[in-house]
Amino acid sequence: MKKISLPFLSDTQRDLRDTIHDLLEQRHNGPAPDPAGRDAVGLWSALTDLGIGGVLVPEELGGLGLGAVEYCLLGLELGWYAVSQPVLDHVATSGVVARHGCKALADAWLGDLLTGRAICTLTSPRVPFAIDADSVDAILCVSAGNAYLVAAENCKLVRLQSMDSNRRIFRVEHPRRAEDLLSADPAAIAYIDDLTALGSASFLTGLAARMFFDARDYAAIRKQFGRPIGSFQAVAHKLASCYVLVERAVVTTLRAAQEYDRRADDVAVSIARTIAGHTAQRLSLDVLQTFGGIGFTAEHHIGHWLKLGKAHEATGGSVRLHRDRISDAWFSNHRSIGRGPEVDHPSGSGLNSVLTA
Repeated sequence: MKKISLPFLSDTQRDLRDTIHDLLEQRHNGPAPDPAGRDAVGLWSALTDLGIGGVLVPEELGGLGLGAVEYCLLGLELGWYAVSQPVLDHVATSGVVARHGCKALADAWLGDLLTGRAICTLTSPRVPFAIDADSVDAILCVSAGNAYLVAAENCKLVRLQSMDSNRRIFRVEHPRRAEDLLSADPAAIAYIDDLTALGSASFLTGLAARMFFDARDYAAIRKQFGRPIGSFQAVAHKLASCYVLVERAVVTTLRAAQEYDRRADDVAVSIARTIAGHTAQRLSLDVLQTFGGIGFTAEHHIGHWLKLGKAHEATGGSVRLHRDRISDAWFSNHRSIGRGPEVDHPSGSGLNSVLTA
């Protein structure tokens, strides 16, 4: 069975990853996932039975008491299997409610979020739309610097068009009522922002890894001129470069999650999101070339991974946005210790060559 190699993890973390991998192999595996044919209810039920909703929730509140690393392990597997449902959004919402939510809303929602009796999706400053908003129970909405947890039935939903037809996204309009105010703390908004970026980085990395392994296997069996195309130098070198990019994205994402667990390092999050976004973009082009014309067709499963990766590019903030965030932090640090010039850097271009090397 193909899996992403994961360095420097504990045995417990590897066991969690293997459990999620095996579950999704059974529940969400197929050549061309179809939203009409998927057992969405069964998938949610199986995931919540594992306690996934409590990954970011402290044990004293009924959660698993884990952290960003385990959250990213979940994201890697969801990306590997191209799961379109808002599982990461639900997990992030539970963490926000537990760690930053007001007592009234935490009492009202947290227990149901942990057990799966209520499913939640979210919008954030970096994600101005909600996934599957018409089939969830609650929506975490960030607007005007405040976080609101609103029952889905009280929201007005406008269906938007996605590049991936299996991904259902909605613009959410909600009443800004005092009883729905989850938190006005800037730390809560930053936490939501960082979680969506980390989740997006891990999802895109898992997606890119799956595309690489499928392209590698295809290159070993597809023949041209009587030889597997993987034996030709141009294809072999392209796939080797893809492998290096995937390994870098995996290590960077997990390291960023470890740093975030230690000290909420948002710069590490931006580095991970930048590298993961760049990796997914490069892999999409190179994998499509490896598969040739068949990669364009709806009949071949790789097309679904390609479209989902493209649709997911802006989730959690664009690559350019996170490059600028890294650049701002770098210049700010050097100015504070008198080691850098006072210069304008609106585009963060000084780091572009490093981050896309």
